[in-house]
Amino acid sequence: QSNAEKDRLKTPLQYVSSLYSNLYYSSIPSNLLDNLVVYRLSIGDKTLINEMILNAFLEDPVVVANIPNNADMREDVDAFIEECYLRFYLRNPTEYEKYGLANIIEGDEEITVIDVYRSFLLSNEYMFY
Repeated sequence: QSNAEKDRLKTPLQYVSSLYSNLYYSSIPSNLLDNLVVYRLSIGDKTLINEMILNAFLEDPVVVANIPNNADMREDVDAFIEECYLRFYLRNPTEYEKYGLANIIEGDEEITVIDVYRSFLLSNEYMFY
């Protein structure tokens, strides 16, 4: 499904649940999901709370152990990009998307896998299905 065809906004429950499953490769425990959804609903700035939840997940050693390291990302940038699009957007990237993201990754040695994951998981496309 292309970005243009994704027109249904994820509910807070769906967003947090999909975020967790994409990073931990398992379903989220119900008590954690309930707490995170309440936190997300209690703060007006949804972008801020989404980023706070995501950053907490990305700092977890379990998540860090489950993601590729920076050397793996740079070893085969095209394969890394395709894996990210399939994992997070459930679609293949267009040639332009591959070209653009590859240029960003290859052009800046400071960019990490965490940075790329964060950009996918906080994007507008990830918020829709």
